[in-house]
Amino acid sequence: MAHEEITTADGEIVQQQHYSSGLATLNRGEVETQLDAAHKYPRSIAAFRSEATSLATLSKEVASACIYALPRGGKTLTGPSVRLAEICASAYGNLQYGARVVDVTDTEVVAQGVAWDLEKNVRVTVETRRRITGRNGKRYSDDMITMTGNAAASIALRNAIFRVVPRAYVDTIYAKVRETAVGN
Repeated sequence: MAHEEITTADGEIVQQQHYSSGLATLNRGEVETQLDAAHKYPRSIAAFRSEATSLATLSKEVASACIYALPRGGKTLTGPSVRLAEICASAYGNLQYGARVVDVTDTEVVAQGVAWDLEKNVRVTVETRRRITGRNGKRYSDDMITMTGNAAASIALRNAIFRVVPRAYVDTIYAKVRETAVGN
């Protein structure tokens, strides 16, 4: 708690008390501790690539979970999944990340993903929108809206992590994942 003296127009001295938020102080302390640790223990890119590749290719099942497949317009789109993003974030180190639903409108869910590289002080926030109405225009049930929100949060998280962890590193790991999951 801090005190500040203020002199009024008639010369009267008034003391004001400022209460700092305990939660804000706690959060600031946690972030400062994480920043200090990030600078004290910098990442090794070689160790990151080795660990992420090892974890993502541990088995065919793990590798398969690191690939998403989405049917669109008669084709199947594939790419690195949120599972690979989580493995990369963990192996990359000095990274704080998370996702949440930030809005639900009549027709869509909006989710936000955040990734913050504490070592390089690069922070990315990504929003993803997912429709919550069927082709007939009818709104999904509450359960389906929750599931769609979770999916949007996963997509936003994946996109945020892959904007902080250099994509060139991810692509190299993803190539090994594909070899393990589906072969050459």
